[in-house]
Amino acid sequence: MRMHCVLALAVVLLAGCTDADWSEVVGSKSDPPVNADPPAADPPAAARAGISAATDRYCQTAAKARENDVAVQGFEDGIQRAAYDKTYGDCVYWAVRR
Repeated sequence: MRMHCVLALAVVLLAGCTDADWSEVVGSKSDPPVNADPPAADPPAAARAGISAATDRYCQTAAKARENDVAVQGFEDGIQRAAYDKTYGDCVYWAVRR
C-alpha cells in the first residue's frame, strides 16, 4: 500500500512537468547548441581557408557521394544540394582544424 501511495504521489508531481522541466530533473543536457554546426563552405571559400587541392578534391568527392545518397533516397534537388553543402562544409571545417 505504501508503494502505491509513493507511486501515485510521483505521478501527480510529474504530471505537470514539461519536456524542459523533465530535462532539468533528470539532468539531461544532450541537446546541442543551436549554432553548433560549422558554416557550409563553397569551393572558393575552401581555397581561402588554406586547405590543399588534394583535401579540396577529397571534400568534394565526399560531398558528392553524400549528395548521391540523398538522391537515391528520393529527396528533392534542394535537399540534395543542402546535403552536398553541409558535407563539404564539415569536411573543410575539420581539415582546417587538423
